[in-house]
Amino acid sequence: MNKKTSYEIDLDATIDKYFIKILEKLNFDLYAEDNQGMGALKRYKNMYLKLQIINDRGLINLDISSKFGKEDFRDVELISSLIELDKQSDKEIGKWQYEKILQNRLDLENQAKLLSEDWDTLVKLFSFWSYKKTIKKIDVLGLKRSNIMFGNK
Repeated sequence: MNKKTSYEIDLDATIDKYFIKILEKLNFDLYAEDNQGMGALKRYKNMYLKLQIINDRGLINLDISSKFGKEDFRDVELISSLIELDKQSDKEIGKWQYEKILQNRLDLENQAKLLSEDWDTLVKLFSFWSYKKTIKKIDVLGLKRSNIMFGNK
């Protein structure tokens, strides 16, 4: 019998506290898990999306991938920024507001909340017709966020 690592124990507790009800409601099934090295992860899928909940040396985060094409997970915080910027697209926002949206951090409760409350938007963003474009947009936002945070111009 394999003893669970502290990373697995923390990941399981986090999933039970923040994500399990949403995963069940949205019909996600566990399809992969790993506990090698300094972390642990669990991957779930349903008919629309794939999710990865990862504990990387004590930092737990949700990543999302389209069900279509190769697995290509993206950070939920960047996805949240994309959704928020799309909501603001009919308004003119200044540089400060734009940078604030890009740097917005989500705690675990808000990561789960995004999955639940923005479900329809997520399904559209990662649909067969949109996922490649969505990934490109997220990657551009990630580069912009990196430039803002680390001054790489």
